[in-house]
Amino acid sequence: MKRLRTVFATGLVVLIGVLTLTISVGCGPAKPKVICAMKNPETGQRVELFKEIWYKVPADYDEKKHIEQWKAEQRKKGFTIQVQN
Repeated sequence: MKRLRTVFATGLVVLIGVLTLTISVGCGPAKPKVICAMKNPETGQRVELFKEIWYKVPADYDEKKHIEQWKAEQRKKGFTIQVQN
């Protein structure tokens, strides 16, 4: 009976270790989705607007309005060319 418990415990530890390695290797950080990108023709710099995380936005969040506000701010800074993502 004692040997059976030892074998079971060892098997459980090995299984947990294998699962942990599989999860840590297979699950990298998620890449954020780019909604809009703009470029400054004078400097060549590029700025990107990323999609907001769904649980962090307020209830009255309007994505289209946010994108337009962001574009207006970037135009003031010299980023006038809209780039395809």
